[in-house]
Amino acid sequence: MDIQSLQKIDVEQIIKNKTIAISVAIALVSLLFARSMFVNKSKKISAFRKTLSKELKLEKHIKEIVDLDVKISGYKKDSLEGASTDELIKIATETLKNNNISIQSLNPEVPIDKGLYTKFPIRLGFQTDFARLGKFISSLENNKKSLFISSLSVSKSAREQNVVEEKENLSVELKIWSVLIK
Repeated sequence: MDIQSLQKIDVEQIIKNKTIAISVAIALVSLLFARSMFVNKSKKISAFRKTLSKELKLEKHIKEIVDLDVKISGYKKDSLEGASTDELIKIATETLKNNNISIQSLNPEVPIDKGLYTKFPIRLGFQTDFARLGKFISSLENNKKSLFISSLSVSKSAREQNVVEEKENLSVELKIWSVLIK
């Protein structure tokens, strides 16, 4: 017996034939039960999809945190070992010396506690030419420690303004700093 033949059956025929009535009742109960199961499974699938979406987002955030932790570990490794302005002064003076630049002024500033890290700033003053200045800045960038240039002021040296041939005709003021990550 199929659904189309059930539609054609008259109600009086169903009442007269009890087997048909029982079959129709069983079919209706089965359909209702199947629909109920389908709705429940559909809700479970929807809930699983939401859970999966949340877990994928959580996994993405965990990966980002792990990546940041790796970066922080690298920064800790590259931060000042001696945790002092003295180490930064040593690095700066050695880098200047390696680039044949003599220091005119060196002024360490007070370390700045930023909570998760401490900044160690110093100001440098020197005279040089463009080529050696470029090599010096490149040397700072290539240093294994994390060094940052926060300000750079370059001007023509006052005593050398009329002398075109002089190599050291630039007056440079530079503020650099490094950090200690706690």
